[in-house]
Parts: sequence; structure tokens; C-alpha cells
Amino acid sequence: MTSALVFFDALGQEPTKAQRELLTLATRFSPATVAVVGEVSAPALEVLAGYGITSVLQAPAADSFQDHEVAALEAAISSVNPELVLLANDSFNREVAARAAIRCNGGVITDAWMWPVTAP
Repeated sequence: MTSALVFFDALGQEPTKAQRELLTLATRFSPATVAVVGEVSAPALEVLAGYGITSVLQAPAADSFQDHEVAALEAAISSVNPELVLLANDSFNREVAARAAIRCNGGVITDAWMWPVTAP
């Protein structure tokens, strides 16, 4: 089955709507790993576990803008070697995805969505 990495540049105790959508999508893949920049609280870990996420990578927060997130995503990709990486669809994360894709010899697809696939 396809492995997925979900990347969050920050994660509060309760995921945002966009983060919940990515976590829901990640449940279709196995294994699914979440990488987060910054500390992840115990309540947030419980929420992730509720989505079936058993592996969480944490990078320390930093004051730099985007460069740190790109480096954290690149490290997570190197560590997990996923077949699919999911990020929020906003200008910040699209830029992070593009820079990390260049560093990792990958590609980026934006504004994509999945629909249920039924067996033949």
C-alpha cells in the first residue's frame, strides 16, 4: 500500500480544518506519518492517534521563515521515504513543497483532490 507523509508547519492542541482534512486523507494510506515543526502536545498526539497516526516526527521550531520548514520537510522525506507527501494548500506550504521537491528530486501537484475509488 502507498505510504504517506503529512507535513504541518505547526500543530496546536486541536488541528485546524485543513489539518483535519489532510489527516482524514492520510487514513487512506498505510503507513501514514506526520511531521511537525515545533512541539506536539499530548492532547494533539491523542488526536493524531484517533486518525490512526502512530508515527510522529518533530522538528524544533526556529525563527527563520520557510528555510527551516523546508529543511524539516526534506529531513522527514529522507527519514520516511514516503510515496506521497501531503501539505496544506496555502501559499506558504506550496512554497515549502516546491523547494523541498527540488531538493528531493520530486514533483509537486497542487489543487488536487481524491474521490472514493470502488473495486471493480
